[in-house]
Amino acid sequence: MEPIEDTWYTRDLPLLRATVRLCDKSATGGASFTGIAAESGMSESEVHAGLRALDHGGYFVKTEGAWGAGIIHVFGVTGEARRVVGSWPSPETAADRIEAALEALAKNAPTEVEKSNARRALEAIRSAGRDVVVSVAAAVITGQIPGTGN
Repeated sequence: MEPIEDTWYTRDLPLLRATVRLCDKSATGGASFTGIAAESGMSESEVHAGLRALDHGGYFVKTEGAWGAGIIHVFGVTGEARRVVGSWPSPETAADRIEAALEALAKNAPTEVEKSNARRALEAIRSAGRDVVVSVAAAVITGQIPGTGN
């Protein structure tokens, strides 16, 4: 039995990025099949298959199809689609950005005191563990800071 091809990185994710970009540029918040195909540079068959997979994955608010032609229009993308492509934060991406910012500050801060403070903060979040940092990032993103009554 042949393994099933991984299409996420080669087809679906690039199509999702193209669709989110087009929906964001559009006055109506939607994207047409032809626009998505042009933006992605993929063949019609790849775009049809990818849009169908993404639709079944729950990444689109609503789609319109044509008999025998598949999806011809996407009427908006979900918040999950935006998080996947990085246009909205997720707790994991926020945690990664905090760590990257502290690493950059530890290397490039204008004073040794700031570099030292950044290194200590970076060590603290790393020693706390990824789960703790992701939980804190989630609380910040959602506005549900423990102990604040939110």
